[in-house]
Amino acid sequence: DISDKCEHFRVLVNQLLIIAEAESVPALIAEKVCLTDIVVKSLGMFRDVAEHKEIELEAHIGRSVMVEGYSRLVQQLVNNLLDNAIKYTPEGGGLTTSLTVFKDKLVMIFADNGPGIPPEERQRVLERFYRVLGSDIEGSGLGLAIVKEIANMHDARIEIDSRNEKLGTRFHVYFHTIDTK
Repeated sequence: DISDKCEHFRVLVNQLLIIAEAESVPALIAEKVCLTDIVVKSLGMFRDVAEHKEIELEAHIGRSVMVEGYSRLVQQLVNNLLDNAIKYTPEGGGLTTSLTVFKDKLVMIFADNGPGIPPEERQRVLERFYRVLGSDIEGSGLGLAIVKEIANMHDARIEIDSRNEKLGTRFHVYFHTIDTK
């Protein structure tokens, strides 16, 4: 259908623009960003999509945490991780988001109970245009590459592991905190 192809193209162009923006870090001015507020906002934005697939969204968010960065790009990072997790979580599944502070580090975790990512593919899914073979989920292979680019510009680290031995994926994003309330 032509409207589906136009929508796919629009999403692809937007993703390429986000990558270009993320690569232009020196042109941006960092600010204090409340990661807690961004996660709460994103969860609200994706609630309807999750409910449509009967996915239970669970959140474990403690006190407000500030990081230095670029709010629009951090919002995009969180949105991409939520969008990806919801796409790959089967109907009736679950997705848990948590924020935990350890000294000057904050770990943000997105854990789903989808098909999981094989260990040998985990770093590759962060590459531009890479898609795990056998996936029937629509996408361009740019969403997680954008996550990686934005994480890099914020000196954040990404780890990917399994929720259990056979199913599910957990994305851990480690940020340096500047302030907690």
